[in-house]
Amino acid sequence: MRICVLFGSPRRAGHTARLLDAVLGQYPRAEVDRFDAYDMAVSPCIGCGACDKTGACFRRDDMDGLTAALEAADLILVAYPIYFNSIPAPLKAVIDRMQPRFTQTYGRGRRVEKRKKIYFLITAGSAVAEAETAANLLTLKFVANLWEARQMGCRVLANTDQGMPQELEALAREVAAEIAQPL
Repeated sequence: MRICVLFGSPRRAGHTARLLDAVLGQYPRAEVDRFDAYDMAVSPCIGCGACDKTGACFRRDDMDGLTAALEAADLILVAYPIYFNSIPAPLKAVIDRMQPRFTQTYGRGRRVEKRKKIYFLITAGSAVAEAETAANLLTLKFVANLWEARQMGCRVLANTDQGMPQELEALAREVAAEIAQPL
């Protein structure tokens, strides 16, 4: 199995990283391509319309490698913390740069078949994570559709300001079981 991870936290040892690592631990034989949004050199989309004409962005940066990894993946894992009820800015910039994929998929009438899986791992400091993530879910669904992926689930780990739950391994097994469902 080939997994593409899109990690949207600046904290490599924080709550989101620990949750992601626990889930990745369920796939010891997987080939993993990990992209940390905070470390990527990705220029923001400027809405120039070049991708409408050519199907590709004129910018050459770290999006090229990510795009290739997303296309090759069997499973896409997107992991990030909620910042001010939203997706952290570096990760949102990466998502915005997926506009060429939108153009290729929808602007050119390409039929979308779900041929891979995607799962979202979200951490939230407060206990009211459902309200905090509501606005994100439409964006995440759109990301899944762009990459022809069936959303296998979205796990929100809330109240992390009070610490991490002790049962991370059990949680990771639950996530892996959800991902294991057939397409």
